[in-house]
Amino acid sequence: GTASYPWGIGVHANAALTFRLAKGFKTFHAAIGIDGKSHQRGSVVFRVLGDGKELFKSPVVRGGDAPREISVPVESVNELKLAVDDAGDTDLGDLANWASAQLVR
Repeated sequence: GTASYPWGIGVHANAALTFRLAKGFKTFHAAIGIDGKSHQRGSVVFRVLGDGKELFKSPVVRGGDAPREISVPVESVNELKLAVDDAGDTDLGDLANWASAQLVR
Protein backbone atom coordinates (compact mmCIF):
# COMPACT_ATOMS: atom_id res chain seq x y z
CA GLY A 1 0.00 0.00 0.00
CA THR A 2 1.00 3.60 -0.30
CA ALA A 3 2.04 5.47 2.77
CA SER A 4 0.34 8.78 3.30
CA TYR A 5 1.75 11.59 5.38
CA PRO A 6 -0.29 14.41 6.88
CA TRP A 7 2.32 17.03 6.01
CA GLY A 8 5.54 17.52 4.15
CA ILE A 9 7.33 19.59 1.55
CA GLY A 10 6.82 18.67 -2.10
CA VAL A 11 9.19 20.00 -4.76
CA HIS A 12 10.01 19.33 -8.39
CA ALA A 13 13.60 18.43 -9.21
CA ASN A 14 15.84 20.41 -9.49
CA ALA A 15 15.02 22.41 -6.40
CA ALA A 16 16.67 23.64 -3.25
CA LEU A 17 15.02 25.09 -0.17
CA THR A 18 17.07 27.01 2.35
CA PHE A 19 16.15 27.53 6.00
CA ARG A 20 17.79 29.62 8.69
CA LEU A 21 17.92 27.50 11.81
CA ALA A 22 17.40 28.77 15.31
CA LYS A 23 19.98 27.57 17.81
CA GLY A 24 19.43 24.31 19.61
CA PHE A 25 18.16 21.98 16.87
CA LYS A 26 19.95 18.65 16.89
CA THR A 27 18.39 16.55 14.13
CA PHE A 28 16.46 16.91 10.88
CA HIS A 29 14.01 14.05 10.29
CA ALA A 30 12.02 13.29 7.14
CA ALA A 31 10.69 10.45 5.03
CA ILE A 32 11.97 10.92 1.50
CA GLY A 33 10.34 9.60 -1.64
CA ILE A 34 8.70 10.35 -4.96
CA ASP A 35 5.06 11.38 -4.84
CA GLY A 36 2.65 8.56 -5.67
CA LYS A 37 0.98 10.83 -8.24
CA SER A 38 4.03 10.46 -10.50
CA HIS A 39 2.86 6.91 -11.42
CA GLN A 40 6.14 5.05 -10.82
CA ARG A 41 8.06 7.57 -12.91
CA GLY A 42 10.79 9.84 -11.73
CA SER A 43 14.22 9.41 -10.23
CA VAL A 44 15.86 11.88 -7.91
CA VAL A 45 18.69 12.29 -5.43
CA PHE A 46 17.94 13.96 -2.09
CA ARG A 47 20.68 15.98 -0.41
CA VAL A 48 20.80 17.77 2.93
CA LEU A 49 23.43 20.50 3.32
CA GLY A 50 24.46 22.38 6.42
CA ASP A 51 26.24 25.70 5.85
CA GLY A 52 27.19 24.52 2.36
CA LYS A 53 28.58 21.15 3.49
CA GLU A 54 26.87 17.95 2.37
CA LEU A 55 25.49 16.15 5.44
CA PHE A 56 23.42 13.52 3.63
CA LYS A 57 23.05 12.23 0.08
CA SER A 58 20.58 9.53 -0.87
CA PRO A 59 21.10 6.92 -3.54
CA VAL A 60 18.84 7.41 -6.57
CA VAL A 61 15.24 7.25 -5.36
CA ARG A 62 12.73 6.10 -7.99
CA GLY A 63 8.98 6.35 -8.38
CA GLY A 64 7.42 3.33 -6.67
CA ASP A 65 10.19 3.03 -4.05
CA ALA A 66 8.98 2.91 -0.46
CA PRO A 67 9.62 6.14 1.46
CA ARG A 68 12.90 6.09 3.36
CA GLU A 69 13.20 7.57 6.85
CA ILE A 70 16.26 9.74 7.34
CA SER A 71 17.76 11.45 10.40
CA VAL A 72 20.51 13.98 9.78
CA PRO A 73 22.47 15.62 12.62
CA VAL A 74 22.25 19.42 12.26
CA GLU A 75 23.75 20.59 15.54
CA SER A 76 25.53 23.95 15.13
CA VAL A 77 24.19 24.34 11.55
CA ASN A 78 22.99 27.88 10.79
CA GLU A 79 21.71 27.39 7.26
CA LEU A 80 19.99 24.15 6.28
CA LYS A 81 19.48 23.41 2.60
CA LEU A 82 17.24 20.65 1.26
CA ALA A 83 18.17 19.88 -2.34
CA VAL A 84 16.60 17.54 -4.86
CA ASP A 85 18.47 16.76 -8.08
CA ASP A 86 17.04 15.00 -11.12
CA ALA A 87 19.51 12.05 -11.06
CA GLY A 88 20.90 12.94 -14.47
CA ASP A 89 17.80 12.17 -16.52
CA THR A 90 14.88 14.44 -17.32
CA ASP A 91 12.70 15.86 -14.58
CA LEU A 92 9.60 14.06 -15.89
CA GLY A 93 7.68 12.73 -12.92
CA ASP A 94 10.27 14.05 -10.48
CA LEU A 95 7.84 15.24 -7.80
CA ALA A 96 9.91 14.69 -4.69
CA ASN A 97 8.58 14.72 -1.15
CA TRP A 98 10.24 15.48 2.16
CA ALA A 99 7.36 13.96 4.13
CA SER A 100 6.88 14.64 7.84
CA ALA A 101 9.88 16.98 7.69
CA GLN A 102 10.77 18.23 11.14
CA LEU A 103 13.60 19.66 13.19
CA VAL A 104 14.12 18.14 16.60
CA ARG A 105 15.82 19.80 19.56
